[in-house]
Amino acid sequence: MTTRPLHMVLTALFACISMSLSAQNDTIFHFSFDGNLNDVSGNNVLLEDTISASNDFWSVDSVGVHGNALALSGESNTHLTIQQEGLFEPVASDFTVCAWLKNKSALDKQFEHIVLHQKGGTGATRYYLAFIGNNTGVNLSDTLVAGSFVSGAAARGTMMLERDVWYHVAAVGKYQDSTISLYVDGVLDTVVKVNEFEASTGGFQVGRHQGGTNQKKLATWPGLIDDLYLISKALNEDELMAVAGLNNSSVLKPVELPINVYPNPTSDLLHVDLPNATSARIYIYSEIGQLVMDHSFYGGTTQLDLSNLPTGVYTLKLQAKNAQAIRKFIKQN
Repeated sequence: MTTRPLHMVLTALFACISMSLSAQNDTIFHFSFDGNLNDVSGNNVLLEDTISASNDFWSVDSVGVHGNALALSGESNTHLTIQQEGLFEPVASDFTVCAWLKNKSALDKQFEHIVLHQKGGTGATRYYLAFIGNNTGVNLSDTLVAGSFVSGAAARGTMMLERDVWYHVAAVGKYQDSTISLYVDGVLDTVVKVNEFEASTGGFQVGRHQGGTNQKKLATWPGLIDDLYLISKALNEDELMAVAGLNNSSVLKPVELPINVYPNPTSDLLHVDLPNATSARIYIYSEIGQLVMDHSFYGGTTQLDLSNLPTGVYTLKLQAKNAQAIRKFIKQN
């Protein structure tokens, strides 16, 4: 087994601590959901169950990535609210909303499954983090993607998110650029340029939309939530990894798939070998995080025609259930 020099280990450790402290200084609230609704950020933001105090949020299924997790049924009366206003204003600050999430929805309820929604303001639809049915305008969908809606249009991710699987999902907003970056398990999924963020200083709801239409009433969260953060800073990838604990070997992480990608560099065809017969999907992203290709296959070897792509460095992500692989490659003329 290869060991790292002590000074390298200490440097990485101190960097991780520094990033964690930086995030803590900008944290508006952090609900760890370890058997209670306490805000552990030190700001003592009150999260309330205003519908039914008898709801059992800590069922036998509420085992989280770190300790316990909040378990919501997806019914309209199983959501939580923050009544306090003035905590955050999206047109005046960057933000990061992130959490460990396990969606347990049924196929017949595929609209928007909302994790964190801000009440009031100029827009009725504003939510910071959600899972969305992958097919635009179609409620019945067997795949989900990450999503965020803080302007006039939704930012949708591209990575398929399986039901009943833990993912660490983050929405990072930069208000001056009007961009939303979506991350899954610490890896950039996509960057979306949106309209100007909508103003609001209202409170929040966890696990439900505030809207009154039948469609929006269905936009509840059915499943588990662990370590929900709202941070008034746009965290980078290293900081997200530190906050999520993804650099901790005890955290549940997707299995690394053994794949071969060749030739690298390539000018036209890229071969991908996956020895095991596993249903998987390949996503290819540009240097700025834009999805430029996706491709499904069932193990073995597949080849991708990259002849129409411009030269540059690309990221290939192969995703299967509870497993993934990420490789960089160069496209040249």
